[in-house]
Amino acid sequence: LEIFKLRPTSNSDKFTELVTFMSHVVSNYKEFCPSVVSQLLNLLETKAITLHPEVRYKLLQALIILRKRDSVDPLVLLTLGFKLFAVPDKEFRQLLKNYVFADIKTINMKKHNDKVNKNIQAMLFNIVEAEESTMSAKKTVEILSELYTKRIWTDERTVNVMGKACTSRCTSVSIAAMNFFLGIDSKMMELEDEEERKLDLAEVDEHQHSKKTKKR
Repeated sequence: LEIFKLRPTSNSDKFTELVTFMSHVVSNYKEFCPSVVSQLLNLLETKAITLHPEVRYKLLQALIILRKRDSVDPLVLLTLGFKLFAVPDKEFRQLLKNYVFADIKTINMKKHNDKVNKNIQAMLFNIVEAEESTMSAKKTVEILSELYTKRIWTDERTVNVMGKACTSRCTSVSIAAMNFFLGIDSKMMELEDEEERKLDLAEVDEHQHSKKTKKR
């Protein structure tokens, strides 16, 4: 890490290999490497824009692996994630968006974790209200829209964040939020119809009690 810090803008296969390896094993040896997670978080938070794109992508992947192993607090990584939407790297932002949506979905998979949800939603409200990063606010609206459409977050706090986004000084953010309110019902109905069609097709194609031949 110290060697890499001397040349943070260059690509370093050796460094990213070590980071990936550490992300897979660190959860089993917490007492021997307590600072690995904080070092990776700090590296992305302080040098994200100047890092080589490949290194930046691998660092985020490593942190996502650590999150899946419960080695990173969800709120800490989600907070950093929304800050990183300001990084001008389309591929990196797509990985971020996929992670944020998947993690919130996982948090609410079995039952709604109201405490964590409340903290995340408060953070998103602040992002939209502050208007410091247009891209962060825009991605917030996109993610919230998807979470609502798929019935993961349909509570009052989510609607309040989207309502606040409607008054944003950034045109792209306000238009995205207004489109959410204007088209949400039809979107949800379309999604439900699509899921029903998939279920019907799955039932037709099961062949549970017969061999699946070309003729059948």
